[in-house]
Amino acid sequence: MIINKSDLVEWFKLNNLQFTEVQNGYVIHISDKVGCLLTFRGMSNPSLMNQGNYLYSLALKKVINHKDSLTSVVMATTEMASQFIEHWRKIYEEKMHFYEVQLHMTDTEKVNYQIQMSMKIQAKPDYDKSPFLKELLDKVSKGQVLSPKTVQAIDNSTSASALTEQQINFQKRIDALCQASKEKGDDWTAGFTKTLLESISKYGSKTTFTEKQKQILQDKFAKYSI
Repeated sequence: MIINKSDLVEWFKLNNLQFTEVQNGYVIHISDKVGCLLTFRGMSNPSLMNQGNYLYSLALKKVINHKDSLTSVVMATTEMASQFIEHWRKIYEEKMHFYEVQLHMTDTEKVNYQIQMSMKIQAKPDYDKSPFLKELLDKVSKGQVLSPKTVQAIDNSTSASALTEQQINFQKRIDALCQASKEKGDDWTAGFTKTLLESISKYGSKTTFTEKQKQILQDKFAKYSI
């Protein structure tokens, strides 16, 4: 059935579809953060669905997937609307963790995640001899967020051990840097060092740092004369 704007809204309500009206279309909610964007030609009396119906972030208020778009212009019918929604629901469910978590992380959350996850992986005994763990570390270093199942597997096989005297002294320097940066109102450095200290507390002597993390620390130690 060809539908107009009021018909479409009634169809949403009839099928218990939560929706938000946006410019030239509607976002059908798939989750609290993500929805399917349906766009139209002429919202006053839509008769054609535009090419490019997308996944849309309700939190970020922007399109988050162009690649898997169904690129066609069709008559606006409830059948086609249902097809578009089902298409995007499947795309979302295949990579739910990516759409729900990674895309919505703040820059600070991404930095903290990289630090914590890289340390988690490097705390594994002989991690550098494991192709699987090396691949995970590479993914994390490139900004990817691991699935809950993968993280759980790492957690189950990682345990903390006592720090050596050298590591204790290094931990004290990081703690001093954390306190000094807080006093200076340097929130980024304070957050960075706090994350390092939390990881040391969790992984003990197995804690290791990436070359980038080491360089950041040395630069900050020099800046704060620590």
